Amino acid sequence: STKYCGQFYTVQSGETCRSILDHGNAPSDLFVAVNPSLVAADACDSNLKAGLTYCLHLRKPSTSPISGDVLCGSASPVNATCAGSSFGSYCFTYGYCGSGSQYCAVGAYQPAFRTCSTDKTPSQDGTCRSLLSVGALCSGSQLGNCCSVSGYGGNTSAYCG
Repeated sequence: STKYCGQFYTVQSGETCRSILDHGNAPSDLFVAVNPSLVAADACDSNLKAGLTYCLHLRKPSTSPISGDVLCGSASPVNATCAGSSFGSYCFTYGYCGSGSQYCAVGAYQPAFRTCSTDKTPSQDGTCRSLLSVGALCSGSQLGNCCSVSGYGGNTSAYCG
């Protein structure tokens, strides 16, 4: 909804999504989420139309209301936060509240609407997925800085994606 847009941008001929995002210092997932006609990040350039005006940044509310319908962040018409909601305290990247490690993993949350703590205890046993929900992570342990999809710590691309 344009009602919650804090900065509009009119596309000029020859511009790409990347050039617009770099110019406006905007994250691609949020740009696509608030401009549904762009469909997806990998289809952004083919759907971008010169002369049209897009929302580059959402307006940050002075205080975000607590989600009452599971929607949060860019998917919520009021930029609702999950903190304090009955649906979980993390705002998943697709705009709904939840709880557990899958909602708080790097890249899985909307940073402006998250309550994921970075002050967590390093894992001692080589696992991190099952421990994230109780506050452990692989970063800072001898196991590596990243958690793999299967829940183990390491530093290679297999762990860090």
